[in-house]
Amino acid sequence: MSRDLGRSKGYVQSLTSGRAMPTMKVFFQICDYLRLSPAQFFDVPEEGEQAEIIRRFLATDRATLRAIDELIRRIS
Repeated sequence: MSRDLGRSKGYVQSLTSGRAMPTMKVFFQICDYLRLSPAQFFDVPEEGEQAEIIRRFLATDRATLRAIDELIRRIS
């Protein structure tokens, strides 16, 4: 994944561990890589490591990402 995104392995590890958060550009690249929409990315189970990372986003950040995803769907 790091090679496909043009990022270092350490950078991707810092994202997956929750030590760092991606820019919006990188977030969209990750969604494309995973073949997920931003909304699908945040549609996670209530428990588990991924759910904990998602909870770290403020509610306003999640709302903004959902709004951006909706706009992208409308123009696609």
